[in-house]
Amino acid sequence: MNPNRELLELGCGRGSLLSGLRQTGWNGHYCGVDIAERAINDARALEDQRSSWVVSDFESFGSPFQWHAIALIESLYYVRLDFVSTFVLRLSQMLTADGFLLIRLHDMQKHALYAQAIRNQLPMTECVGTNFLVSARSVTPLECELHWPDRIDCSTE
Repeated sequence: MNPNRELLELGCGRGSLLSGLRQTGWNGHYCGVDIAERAINDARALEDQRSSWVVSDFESFGSPFQWHAIALIESLYYVRLDFVSTFVLRLSQMLTADGFLLIRLHDMQKHALYAQAIRNQLPMTECVGTNFLVSARSVTPLECELHWPDRIDCSTE
């Protein structure tokens, strides 16, 4: 990802994604959201000057900012399946014009209904690797400047 862009992570836990990104040289603004106050307090201990932390559930979280990337790494499962379509649409409205959603599902087969709900709402969703879904607002969803493994077909049909 471009080293100066903005990233919102929903389900950030103790901030391990931020730590990993900083180790690779990424220096953009990061906002981590998690429902667990203890995890957020631990994340704040990272004392990263380009990050902010919010204690909130996903359904009620809103951001006045536009994000280049919104990541849900093993956290979409906390959103009720019947709310996923609405939730994903709301997230896509928080993206910059060239922004993207990055969603990791550990078991694409087990969570096929989640993947399908995302694809139904955002038809440009693509599967990357064995368990990542990338959705973009732009015409070319994978112009997200990330280095991914070769694309594979992970369709649930």
